This record gives sequence, structure tokens and C-alpha cells, in this order.
Amino acid sequence: MFGLSTHTLENHRRRIILIMMPVGALACLLGRELSHQLNLFDLVFEPLLAALLGLLTLLMGFRWVSLRFVEAGLVCIVALYQLLGLAYFSVKGDLFQVGLSATAMWFPVLYALAYLVMSPGGAAAFSLGYFILALLALPLGWAFGHRFNGSVVNSVVQFYLVNLVYLALIGFYARYQREHDRLKRLAHSDPLTGLANRRRAEELIALELIRSTRYGQPFSVLVLDLDHFKQVNDRYGHAVGDQVLREVGFRLSKALRESDVLARWGGEEFLVFAPNTDLQQAQALAERLSQALSSKALWNDLTVSASIGVATAQPGDTVEELVSRADRAMYEAKAQGRNRIALQSVGG
Repeated sequence: MFGLSTHTLENHRRRIILIMMPVGALACLLGRELSHQLNLFDLVFEPLLAALLGLLTLLMGFRWVSLRFVEAGLVCIVALYQLLGLAYFSVKGDLFQVGLSATAMWFPVLYALAYLVMSPGGAAAFSLGYFILALLALPLGWAFGHRFNGSVVNSVVQFYLVNLVYLALIGFYARYQREHDRLKRLAHSDPLTGLANRRRAEELIALELIRSTRYGQPFSVLVLDLDHFKQVNDRYGHAVGDQVLREVGFRLSKALRESDVLARWGGEEFLVFAPNTDLQQAQALAERLSQALSSKALWNDLTVSASIGVATAQPGDTVEELVSRADRAMYEAKAQGRNRIALQSVGG
């Protein structure tokens, strides 16, 4: 629940596809208009492809269908168009006598698109199947009695070799990117709870302070410390203590809004930073988090409470100053008897 949220990533993908589809439709129409020798396939399928891309753009723009539906439809439509085109030119003999059509340049785009919208395994299977079906265009043409004109052999061979290289490179890059993301998550996440760790939280707070100052929006930080947690470890053991910490992280995450970020600050201490949240709203958030912890037992009959300190960002704040104020407020809540919320905004 840190970095870019699922909602943010989905919107980013939506914008990319909303740009790609009209560009593809325009390419189809321009190719048809600028071509000096139109064939039956181009006459029928290029306008149809442009219309389908335009329809998907319209459906997605008005959010009448899901992003997943549009992504799957886009990949399937373009892949089918390319494969049908290759099969048509092979059966007709153009592939062997004239060479490849201009649309063949778009063939490798499907590999990248597949890795963008599918799971890694699904994209790899799709890309390999797509390439094999394209390769079958050769024996299909031979079955209809066509043989290569020597002048086009090189271009056709280069087409398949380039596709094979694209397939390997994009697959390698996707694997590299997954490994990079895995290492990044390890560096930025707490291994016990899977939440953002202290380093990542500090980075995100620093960025939010800049944004808050630039746009004049409120920004609050909450520090939560579990009450008497040492007694949990002493009585039940550290294995149960770890399970309680994981459950606390889960409970708190479920109670947060989409824009909030939860981090394990250290030991039994958690930190929440809440963009676009003033002191009053942060207090309501703290009450909701407190209720989420105490609503039912976390393990067997074991319940825990938390002391929560709340602070709002002030002009010129550093990460240390803002968190320090929230931390002091948390200790004030401890001093008042624990299982309480203490506020600290200006000064203090």
C-alpha cells in the first residue's frame, strides 16, 4: 500500500491505451489512403480494424467497459488482424513474390503490448504462440504452390529473425523488470508485515511535504504504538508477537483510505501519512484505526490497543520535525493512560 496505488497504475495504463488506440486507428486509415495499390485484405480489414479501435476508445473513454476487457480485446483484435493479413498474403502469393506489406512493421508491437496487459506467464505464452502462428504462414503458402522470388527472400527471413529477436529481448526485459521490482520491494518493504519500511516512508513523506507546500494542501502524520506489546511477547512468545504485528498491519490497512500510506516505523510502532488531511480529519482517521484494532481479538482472545499521536504539516517542516511532533503526541497519549489519541499541530 505504498508507492503508486493500484488505482493510480490503472489510470496510467488507461491513459496509455487511450492514446495508443486512436493512433493505431489513424495509422490504418492513413495506410489505406496513402497506399497506391490497395488489395482486398486492406480494403476490407483496415477500415474494420480502425472502426474496432475507435469503438474500444469510445467504450473506454466513457468507462462503459472495464480496462481488462479493453486490454484483452485490443490484443486479440490486433493479433488476429496481423495473422489474417500474413495468411492472406501467403495464400495469395504476395509474401513470396512481392514481400511483406507495410503493416508487418507493426507485428512486434504485439509482444510489448502482451507484456503490458497480461501476466508474465500469459504474455510469454501468447507471444510464443503468436510467433509460431506467423511462422506457419510459410508452409501455408507452399501448400498453395507458391515459391520464393529470390529478391524477397532476404526481407522475409529478416522479418522472422527480427521478430524472434524482439520476442527474446522483450521477454528478457520483462524478466529483468520483474527482478528489479522484486528487489525494490525488498528494499522498501518490511519483511514481516509487507508494509512500507521506515526508509520508504521517509522518502514518501519528503515528497508529500514538497507537494503539500507547492499546492497548499493539508497533510497529516499519525504515529501508532501498540500498548504493552512487550507483555505479548513475554507471555505468548515472539512467534505469536510476529503474527499479531502482521494482523495489526492488515487491520490498519483495511481501515485506511486509498490515498493513505501505512508503514512499519520500527518494533511495534506504525506510521500513517495522510495526504489532503487536516487535523480534524486526521483525528477521525485515528479514531477509525483505533476502533479497527479493538473491534475483535487479533489472536485467540488476545486484543491490543494503540496510543496514537497526530501532527499536521507546517510551512518549512522537514520529515524529522513533522514525525517528531507526531511522536511526541503519541508519548503524550501514553502518559494520559494509553489507548488514547493526542493531537499536536502548530508549535509543540
